[in-house]
Amino acid sequence: MQSEQSQQITKRFFEAFAALKFKGITTKNKFAVENGINIRNFWKIEKHPELTMIRVTWLQELVLKYNISADWLLTGRGEMFEKKI
Repeated sequence: MQSEQSQQITKRFFEAFAALKFKGITTKNKFAVENGINIRNFWKIEKHPELTMIRVTWLQELVLKYNISADWLLTGRGEMFEKKI
């Protein structure tokens, strides 16, 4: 079972994924394929976030490829998307 903090990170991961739909990532399958994620694991974690921990590499993909703020993703502070300088 995940800690409360891990559950919050997982929740923010799926919030970010939902926001990416407006940036051309239209389906869970497309996101999973593009990022080397087993779609079964994706669905399982989304359905039962309290039971399964999200993989760090999934978080890394959001930060590196999709401009999601690492600070927001891990702590909930700040904005979801990094501001471009």
